[in-house]
Amino acid sequence: MTFKDIFSPATLIIVALLAVVTCIGFVVVPGDAMLPVHWGITGQADRFLPRNAALLLPPGLAAAVLLLAAALIRYAPADRLQSGRHLLAAMLPVLLLLFVVIASGMVLIGAGFAVDMVRLIAAGLGILLLVMGNALPKTQPNHYAGIRLPWTLSDPLIWQKTHRAAGLASMICGLALLVLAAVSANAVLLLVGIGAAFVLPIIVGLLAAARLN
Repeated sequence: MTFKDIFSPATLIIVALLAVVTCIGFVVVPGDAMLPVHWGITGQADRFLPRNAALLLPPGLAAAVLLLAAALIRYAPADRLQSGRHLLAAMLPVLLLLFVVIASGMVLIGAGFAVDMVRLIAAGLGILLLVMGNALPKTQPNHYAGIRLPWTLSDPLIWQKTHRAAGLASMICGLALLVLAAVSANAVLLLVGIGAAFVLPIIVGLLAAARLN
């Protein structure tokens, strides 16, 4: 994995889109507005920030993710990092796109539109799980991404079978989360669904790894 993987055309387009959304927010959202930045178990916003701080939060998080990825490439051993490049390269644009979705929702709320952010975030996380599930079987044993157990790291075949199972579970959970976000506005159900969708693939992967050990 190289800096070209991080700053790929897709990544640059998404970063530019995030910048555009943020700039639109400064134009359409009143300067004295308080924007929601956190939603509780009921789906209601329970934390707010002034407009400027709230609008800069998603791009700030995106910048932190990019810096973390750049630091990983700069300081991690190249041979170890290369084995997990498929997952890292696939996840980064989708994670940045999730920040675009969150920023867009905040701008719409600030402009006076009703937005169900829990459903929006659940749908974004469903897409993230689909991408992750597709990329997991393509990784090789590495110390940075995947189910890293002594026997999965030491045996490429066990690693492949473990991550094939975890990847399939991730894609199924991602699709289920997308369907749930489309049909339900129940925030509690959506939050439980998000938690289950991320935990179940890990459990499936661990069970597969234990069976193969």
